[in-house]
Amino acid sequence: MTESMLRQVIVDYQRNINAGDAQGYVSLFTDDVVWMPPNAPDRVGKSEVFKAQSTAFSKFKFNIELIPTEVRQLSGDWGLVVCSVRGVLIPRGEGEVVQILFRAVFVMARQLDDIWRIARHMWNNKPQENAPKTDGPW
Repeated sequence: MTESMLRQVIVDYQRNINAGDAQGYVSLFTDDVVWMPPNAPDRVGKSEVFKAQSTAFSKFKFNIELIPTEVRQLSGDWGLVVCSVRGVLIPRGEGEVVQILFRAVFVMARQLDDIWRIARHMWNNKPQENAPKTDGPW
């Protein structure tokens, strides 16, 4: 049951990213989230994540796929999901389409309302030759 709940957070994450829904996106995080993107400063707290992701959504339409490769409950109220992520960022103005490929780590915390939310999120860029095999459009 817990693994399916953790997987559902990833499904919701992908849906909100691809819809460009910053409010829905940050609703998946704990209030004290630490968000750790590559080549950029860490963001702490939902408001900082909202600002950063809203900026990204204003510049790009996201079309990404998250493929969970590890899903586990670490202890009673902590879980871990590791995903391969691939997709494209389509500029909303001038510019080239950006292909993305990375690994993402989600440390999840079960909240008092029994909802799992992302407490820590970190990802890194991967070389294209390490692309995971998928039936997706890439």
